Amino acid sequence: MENLEAGGEVLMITLTPIAPLARCPVCATPSSRIHSRYRRRAADLPWGTVNLHLLLRVRRFHCPVRDCPRRIFTERLPHLLRPYARRTARAQEMARAIALVLGGEGGTRLLARLHLSLSAATLRRLIRGGAVPPPAFPRIMGVDDFALRRRHRYGTVIADLEEHKLIDLLPDRTAATLANWLRQYPRIEIVSRDRSPEYARGISEGAPQAVQVADRWHVLRNVREAGERLLDAQRAQWQDIALPDLADRVSTVRRSHHEQAAQQAGHRQRQERYAQVRALHAQGLSQLRIARQLRMGRVTVRRYVTADVFPERASHRRKPSQLLPFVAHIERRWAEGCTDSVQLWKEIQAQGYGGSRRMVAQGVCRHRQEPAPTTPHKHRRPLSDGRPATGDPTPRRASSRRLVWLLLRDPTRLTSAEQAALGQLRERCPAAATAYPLVPSFVRMVRTRTPSAFAPWLEALARSDLPALQTFAEGLKQDESAILAALTLPWSNGPLEGSVNKIKTIKRQMYGRASFPMLRQRVLLAA
Repeated sequence: MENLEAGGEVLMITLTPIAPLARCPVCATPSSRIHSRYRRRAADLPWGTVNLHLLLRVRRFHCPVRDCPRRIFTERLPHLLRPYARRTARAQEMARAIALVLGGEGGTRLLARLHLSLSAATLRRLIRGGAVPPPAFPRIMGVDDFALRRRHRYGTVIADLEEHKLIDLLPDRTAATLANWLRQYPRIEIVSRDRSPEYARGISEGAPQAVQVADRWHVLRNVREAGERLLDAQRAQWQDIALPDLADRVSTVRRSHHEQAAQQAGHRQRQERYAQVRALHAQGLSQLRIARQLRMGRVTVRRYVTADVFPERASHRRKPSQLLPFVAHIERRWAEGCTDSVQLWKEIQAQGYGGSRRMVAQGVCRHRQEPAPTTPHKHRRPLSDGRPATGDPTPRRASSRRLVWLLLRDPTRLTSAEQAALGQLRERCPAAATAYPLVPSFVRMVRTRTPSAFAPWLEALARSDLPALQTFAEGLKQDESAILAALTLPWSNGPLEGSVNKIKTIKRQMYGRASFPMLRQRVLLAA
């Protein structure tokens, strides 16, 4: 070190290399013949809150080899500074690590707090310039999809199930792309996948020697969907079954007139769509053509086609309100004559309430028999009776998605109210009564991994008159080897779900503006 100079918020250190020799970067021949010197400035990691810059007096050398195309070269400092770099190697690596975690915009904001001024474009270049290490030859791997743009574009994530490490991302989920990737790794023995026929075909073409294992969670999900289709076809028989809401419903917010009108308009629109779908299906149009003509989802069209009556939406459970600890105080003050929601809000705020004033105003709305005095005249309308008081259990509207869980769950884990609802379902819906011993037995077979029960279950299902479950069984027969492997081997797609969640987090940090190569670079380098 020759000099140390402090000026303002910058600390400048002057350094001079002292090595007697330098090697030519082309022919690697050492040389001691100095041609000239020049100065090179680079930013280093900050020293506390002070920016640290290095001023290097770098030498140029003559190459002693006459045939070398590089007659004059500059000495290299690989451990300190790369060629043409304006930042030291350690500052570059720290900036790249922050960029991989936070992305361009977030990384820029954090680096500014660390007294390193780098733009978002520079951080993106650092991400692109990172070298992705080649994956080791996997022996047991898993394949799953993830959404690049939900319902429009999907990619494929591949992971090593033995090492629990993400290997690669593919830009789509087609069989050809997966097969081309698998051909590079002939040592693959086992591949876990979901029930996608594209993945099954891609594995068969790219790695025919591998044993395919169907993911057990996806198999259970498929039987739940089959049960929903079975119940949707018999909706008229069970739609008046009441399910008690066992959750604490403490939210008594009354919907505004505008919200009620919007809800009713949406209900009428869904009824009209249901009538259109049924009419087009009666004319002989396929479900795919109906979905394209009406610009609807195929799942919605299939639900409308199979439902014998209009499928009403089930009411959602409400989360416990922040007002719950203060309900007693609000009701006591209301009985004393305090009807000002602002005053009530201030009182419970002093007791620790952290919610908004609007939530308090909506919470006390059910107590009012007429609008508040501060309500503008144009909004003064008589208030009808609101929702039931806090804590009163209210019945939930039954839906196929909720009722199917009564068929799937272990009967010993059902509450008395759920057992009563299950009894009503089996009594009113003969199809559900027939499916009840079949569906729980399949779930039990998958969870206990009993492959010997698979063939008897298929035979019992073939004797039943349940088209929805028989279609599900036909799919299982076509994928029988993967199903039996799932009931025998311990491998599943469980580790990939964490990788998919990580990809979603990184994708949202990029605000949907980055390309697939950038996403792949960030995910693999972060892994």
